Amino acid sequence: MASPEAIKKVAALIKARVDTGQRLCVVVSAMGKTTDQLLQQASLISKFPSRRELDMLLTCGERASMALLAMALNELSVSCVSLTGSQSGIITDNVHAGARIVEMRPFRVLEELNQGKVVIVAGFQGVSLNKEITTLGRGGSDTTAVALAAALDAAACEIYSDVAGIYTADPRVIPEAELLDSIGYDHMIEMARNGAKVMNEQAVRIAQEKGIIIHALKTGHNGAGTAIGLTQSHTSKANVSITHKDTVALVNINNAAALSDFLRIVDENRLEIISLHGTAHFSAVIAGDEITQLEQLLHGLADIEYELASSITVLSSQSKHFIGLFGELSAHFRQIRSLHLIAHGLTMIVEPAYLLPTLKELHRRFVEHK
Repeated sequence: MASPEAIKKVAALIKARVDTGQRLCVVVSAMGKTTDQLLQQASLISKFPSRRELDMLLTCGERASMALLAMALNELSVSCVSLTGSQSGIITDNVHAGARIVEMRPFRVLEELNQGKVVIVAGFQGVSLNKEITTLGRGGSDTTAVALAAALDAAACEIYSDVAGIYTADPRVIPEAELLDSIGYDHMIEMARNGAKVMNEQAVRIAQEKGIIIHALKTGHNGAGTAIGLTQSHTSKANVSITHKDTVALVNINNAAALSDFLRIVDENRLEIISLHGTAHFSAVIAGDEITQLEQLLHGLADIEYELASSITVLSSQSKHFIGLFGELSAHFRQIRSLHLIAHGLTMIVEPAYLLPTLKELHRRFVEHK
């Protein structure tokens, strides 16, 4: 959905599917960098904009995409209708900028499908029980798609992006990354949680709960992509994957009282803590997508400071890959500031300048040479 030309191509792909007799519900994201541009505009108005008003602003991106795609389909004589998240019956809790879906009421979607229309739904958004417009967090269109697939008892859930599926690392950063034909839910959840941008964590959790197989594919290409939820293949390349986050926050908390304030803020706003340790003085690592939100939430609080860094996570479906890994990393990667053991791997914090070379070397050692 990056441009009007891309939208026309998507419309042609949809028409080809409709012509075979398929009934389609299509979830769309915002065009290109629209969300980032809207955030930039907000920052020019207010340093700390209201999270409610940010939700009202950011949902405009997906609404523009749905309307433009509907226009493109109309030009191809395809019967269709565009619906917002609230019109589609996506009911969320009351947390702005990171809401969770609590109920699906897809009555309007089913009504339109039964009339033979392609239903185009604005992803990333819903409406709370208090009638507030909410957003589902970065990658929330994936969550919309999987939740609708479950609610509609869909035959398949296909998610298209600019990459051909799930790789052992981000192929846009590591050209040597290898495509996986299948991956289990748990491994995909860990990849999404630790920086893989191709799939949203909440979407995979919903798919796991409902038993939905997600097919991650590249728009306009005929490759088989990756089946998320099938038994993961036992090839060596599927056993190890490497994810990264360009930016994380290293938070320094100087006393127990400040820690109490910090944990309350984290809990109320669903910030993701990568690690937390200390006794009299505490340190925490917060996920990068929430840096702007964190700055706003911590504004004015005493005894809490933070700085920016990057993170890399090495994940494995087999624990044997981590035997001796601490020692090897400590010996060969002096640029690592700290190491954190997680459920299925290791997360390391590095200076941003060392992110790319460290990623490449880790992939070479633990994926390419397996």
